[in-house]
Formats: sequence, C-alpha cells, structure tokens
Amino acid sequence: MDNSVHMLDIAKAKCLAYGYCPVLYHADMRSFTLQERFDLVVIPYHSMMYMLTDEDRKKVFTAVYHHLNKNGLLAFDFDTSSIPIKDTIPALGLQGVHPFTNEVMVQIVQIRGLQSDLRLLNQINYFIGENPRITAEYSLEATISADHMVNILRSIGFLIEGVYGDYNRSEYKGGSECIIAARKGDNK
Repeated sequence: MDNSVHMLDIAKAKCLAYGYCPVLYHADMRSFTLQERFDLVVIPYHSMMYMLTDEDRKKVFTAVYHHLNKNGLLAFDFDTSSIPIKDTIPALGLQGVHPFTNEVMVQIVQIRGLQSDLRLLNQINYFIGENPRITAEYSLEATISADHMVNILRSIGFLIEGVYGDYNRSEYKGGSECIIAARKGDNK
C-alpha cells in the first residue's frame, strides 16, 4: 500500500522483475478500507516518520487494527532520535547504479531541524544515463519516543509484544532505531 502511484509502479516493476505478482493498493494508510483482514501488517522503512502528529499516528493504527485478524500482529520501525535545530551541511546521501534502469544516481541531502521532533529533508537527485535529469524533492519527517509510541498503540487497543533496538529483537535501550511488535487485543 502506498499513497503514491509512482511508488506503487516502482514496487510492481521490482516485484515482477523477480517473478512476484503483488497485490498493491493505492491508499492513504491513515484512512484505508479493504475487504480483507490480515494476520500480519508490516510498516517498513520508517514510514511512520511521515505521520507528523499523534492524530495521524492514531488514524494509522486504528485502520491497521480494524484490518487485523484476531491476534494479528503489527510490526514497524521508526526513528526516535532528537533532532538538532540547525541546518546540516549538504552531504552525499546515496550513490549507485539502479538495478533495472542502469542509470547512475547520485543524491545530495541537506537536513533542517525545525523542532526536536521535526525535520525538513531536502534532496537533489542526479540521474546519469539514457535520460539524464536532475530532480529536487523535500519531505517533512517526524520522530517520536518509544514510550510515547507504545502509549499511542495501547490507546488503540494493541498489546505490546516487544520493543526492540534492532531486527535481531535485541531489547530497546535507547538509540535512534526502534522496532515495535504489537498484537491486536480482544478488547475492541
């Protein structure tokens, strides 16, 4: 699921290249309605950072909760770091060759800390290949403490199975990376 048709097209192309035929949904994760229920919902790649308020986070978790089967599991990662209120020096964010288009891509990133939990990420992308181009993009990104995220999940009815500091399920002891596994409770 993605709110961007462009990102869904990329996902579909990548999956098809590896022989997979995914079912993809164009929807906003704050307000989706599907006829299906799931045993597992994963929100990867720190996607929760684009939910800038507790209201948005609650909408996401409520929509997920209603789409989980009894005892269904939600797993997601997110950023817990405190953001310095300053501008960073532009830096190399990414470089490499795209595996499907063979374009060389170089990305320059600059971050502006707006609040201790909110940053503006500016990107300039250089594509070198058959169709050379330069794109400029920006996004607002929010961070949130692990304890606060746990409290939001509990307010929706989730039971917390684990709060981890890495994908090996090591206990979360601080740091910017946090992964939560939460199970649908029976009380809602």
